[in-house]
Amino acid sequence: MKVRQVVKGAVKPFVDVPTWTGYKQFVEMSKGIFGPMKDMFVPQQATIDETYEQALKRLGLTDTDIAQRHKEFTRLMVIYIGIAVLLFAYTFYLIWMRSIHGAIAGFAISLVAVVQAFRYNFWLFQLRERKLGCTFKEWLNSGFLGKK
Repeated sequence: MKVRQVVKGAVKPFVDVPTWTGYKQFVEMSKGIFGPMKDMFVPQQATIDETYEQALKRLGLTDTDIAQRHKEFTRLMVIYIGIAVLLFAYTFYLIWMRSIHGAIAGFAISLVAVVQAFRYNFWLFQLRERKLGCTFKEWLNSGFLGKK
C-alpha cells in the first residue's frame, strides 16, 4: 500500500492528463456554446406584470397606433408568407436540378421566413384579443387566420 502511494506521489506531478487534453478549455467552450442554446429554448419570464390597457398607457399608444400596427403586422405576415412560398418553389427547382446542397440551404431559409410569418401572426392574435401573454395553445386553437 505504501509503495502505491509513493509511486502515485512521484508520478502524478509529471502525468497531468486533464491539462494535456485541455479539459478546462473544453468545459469553458461548451459553456459558451450550450449556454446561449439553453437560453434560446427556455422561455423568458416577464419583468413587468401588467394588463394590456396598462401597457398601452405606459407606452403612450392610442387606438390609431394599434390599428396602424395591425396593418403593419398583417402586411409583414403576407410578405413573409410570399417569400416562404417563393423559396419553397426555388427549393423544389434546386431538387429537380439535383443541387442538394442548395436545396438544403433554400429549405432552411424558407423555414426562417415561415417562422417570421408565424411570429407576426401571433402578434396579430394578441392585438385582436387585446391581451398580453397569450399562450401558444390559445393561438393555435383560434386558427391561423383568426377563425374559431
